[in-house]
This record gives sequence, C-alpha cells and structure tokens, in this order.
Amino acid sequence: MLLRSDFDILSGSGLLIFLDKVEDICNNIEKVSMLQYNSKQHRDAASVSYTKNQPFGVTSMMTLRGFLFYAGVTMMLRSLQESDKQAILHYLKRNEIETSFLYANIVTFGVENQKDQRRCADYYGFFEDHTLKGILPFYNLGSCIPHFETDAAIPVFGQLMKERDFKRLMGMDRVIRPLYKQIRDFKKVEEYSESSYFSIDHLQSFTVDDLVFIDAKETDEAAVDFIVNARNEGFNDNVTKDDVVKALKYRTEEEDFIIAVKNGKRVAQACVQTYTDRVNQIGGVFTLNEERGKGYCKAVVAELCKRIISRNKIPTLFVVKDNASAVRAYRALGFQYYADYLLVKFE
Repeated sequence: MLLRSDFDILSGSGLLIFLDKVEDICNNIEKVSMLQYNSKQHRDAASVSYTKNQPFGVTSMMTLRGFLFYAGVTMMLRSLQESDKQAILHYLKRNEIETSFLYANIVTFGVENQKDQRRCADYYGFFEDHTLKGILPFYNLGSCIPHFETDAAIPVFGQLMKERDFKRLMGMDRVIRPLYKQIRDFKKVEEYSESSYFSIDHLQSFTVDDLVFIDAKETDEAAVDFIVNARNEGFNDNVTKDDVVKALKYRTEEEDFIIAVKNGKRVAQACVQTYTDRVNQIGGVFTLNEERGKGYCKAVVAELCKRIISRNKIPTLFVVKDNASAVRAYRALGFQYYADYLLVKFE
C-alpha cells in the first residue's frame, strides 16, 4: 500500500503532491518514485514512474500539469489552451458523433474560458506521448461532458472530477459509466437517466394540419416565456428570461430553434442543441401537458430533421429509454438506435 511518505515533497518549488484515498486511485502499484522535477523546463509539472504492469493512478495536484510514465509511454494531464485548438479539432474529428457538444462549443467560443459565457469551459486534456487522447470540460453552465479514447484516462479524470463542482455529467454510456463509478461516492445524485442515442438515415415525413413553425431566435417575449416554461417545467431547470434571451443570442445560424404554433397558441418546441461537420443533434423537445398526444412533438422534430437533411447532415438525438411514447414517435420518423447514453444530475 502506498503512503504519503513514499513521496518526496519538493518544498520551495511551488509543487505540492498529495494522496487522498490512494488505494482507490492506484491499483496495487507497489512502487512509485519521483523521477525528476525541472522548474525551468516543466513549470508546475512533476514526473513519476511506477514499475508494475497495472492501470495507473493519479494523485491530486495543486498544479495544472502532471506527467506520468507507464510502460514506456509518457502520459500527461493538463489544462488546454487556445494554442491546442488544432489538436483538439483533430481529436473531435476522430470522434465526431460522440463529441458534438465539445465541437460546437469550441468552434463557436474557442478554448479559453470566458466566465460570463455559459457555453465556455475549463478544458483539460489527457495526452499519451504528446497525442491528445481525452478531453474533460467543466462548463460554466454546470455541465461536464467528457470523452476519452483510452481507459488510462478514467482514474485521472475521475480524481479531478471528485474535486470539481458540476451539476450534470452526460455523454455516451461507455464513457460516462466508468467515470460515474469513480465519483459516485463523492457526490449526491439527484437524477440518473439512461437513454438511447438515435440517428436517422431516411426520414419518414410527418405533418399536422394548420401547425405553423416560428423561429424562436426572431420572435417576441411570448416565445421567451414559452421556452422558460419548457426548461423549468419540462426539464427541471431553473432559468430566467434573461438566461433564455442570452442563450438565444449566442445560438449559431445552424442551431435552429423552432416553436410549433396551433391556432395562435404555442404548443411545442425543439432545437438543434449542437452540431459537427457531419451531424446536428436535436434536443429541447417539449410539448405542453394539455397538448400531448396530438402529434406536435413528432411534427416539430420532423420539421427540424428536414432542415438538417437539407444541409446534408445527419439528425441525431437521445431519448430516455422508459419514455415509450417518445421512442415510438422517433422510430416512426425513421430514427434508429446508435448507442446508449447516460445523464446524471447532481445536487
């Protein structure tokens, strides 16, 4: 078992390394030794090595960078900067469908965190031999939507996630589930939602007579009120009119947001949540309680799909598995299962 005394604390260097519950972080690694610290070449960085062929762990650090060596491979976790943007975009291109939120936010707002912009984040990157192999974002709006290509990132991301405050953890199940297992004993879960991620190749058209679609980004205060109600009542959010107005202002041209109107009454909504060069992900689907069962949800999603397909892109969305009516509606439009999706909300 590793103890704190197994490490040399480099006093006066500005580097402090400490271990908390190291048994949970390092899997039976018998020997960890400090190899080098060079404050001139690697500011706020440390290098550690261990000898057994086991999954590596990471200590909590009061620095932004940590270097590890494992089986001849250099591994590093550090904060990402604007200078990393091309490497980030190459990574996202390799994982396009699974990283649509990351792609749209980075393309639109960049890598540096603008604290007054909800869709900006503190981004951390996991590297193997200088190749980006995972991204861990903490968005200002309270979401964490990570992705990784190697399981070696799991304990590293997990340790940092234990220390950061965020309200939502979401993404493909294969990514989110192992990270959730790392942090579930350290955060109080409010909601645990298993969903299916769908995509569509051939749209089955669907319309409702006299249903009109208006652009939420160009409409009046009544549209804002409708969206506020949808967010707070339909998705258990806590947003204000100002939040919605600001969010609409920063939506890109590709991020359609439409409201369905029947006989002058706003009855349903849906939007393009995020996008890549290949896909547009639909979300925010909501119908007033008293107007459900009339096909409005299905019609508004069908309208969005037509717009997306006209851009030569693939419509995608995720839906809670036990929402049988929504699953039936999406399948009737032509959506097919792609992967499991997981959303966890924390108090």
